[in-house]
Amino acid sequence: MREIKFRYYDVNPGMWVYRFENVSITSEALVPIHLRYPIDVVRADAEGLCQYTGLKDKNGVEIYEGDKIKYSVTHQLTTEQKIDTVTWDDKKCGYIPLLNREKASNVTVVGNIYEF
Repeated sequence: MREIKFRYYDVNPGMWVYRFENVSITSEALVPIHLRYPIDVVRADAEGLCQYTGLKDKNGVEIYEGDKIKYSVTHQLTTEQKIDTVTWDDKKCGYIPLLNREKASNVTVVGNIYEF
């Protein structure tokens, strides 16, 4: 069973908020009731809220929705470097382009949609 974690990108001052407790998530906002962070309440729209995939890259970095990942794709005699954004796919019931731990161990997190 994977650990359920979220992070929120606070545009001002431009940093990630990872550690919060007693979180209420609605379709409109994320409202942490108590934070281990010097802000009383943080509101996040759905765009700034990222869920942990339960996977880590080859350097042990946790992979979240919205992360930009770099990986290699081999086609017969050539190898192509790709950078894609991690997103949830309802039809495949998984994160793409990451669908399993084996693939995740061969990628590197290089940024995210908010800072890249």
